[in-house]
Amino acid sequence: LFFVFLFISSMAIPRNLIGVTWFRDAATVNPVSYLIELVRSLIVIGWDGEALALGFAIVIVLGAVALALSAQALPKRLAR
Repeated sequence: LFFVFLFISSMAIPRNLIGVTWFRDAATVNPVSYLIELVRSLIVIGWDGEALALGFAIVIVLGAVALALSAQALPKRLAR
């Protein structure tokens, strides 16, 4: 699933340079795009506050969702 999100992200081209409208919209909705732009901004631009805030917010939200889902599944896994 991660690789599908990776290919429908702004991995190869920044979102503002994507010419196809549906692909730009899909990359904008895709949370992986913000993670890629977080790293890209540190390499290309430097300390870009907006890219850092969006990237870390996505990391925190995805981490919280993953933690909640794993905590919900744990009692079912441990039950005999």
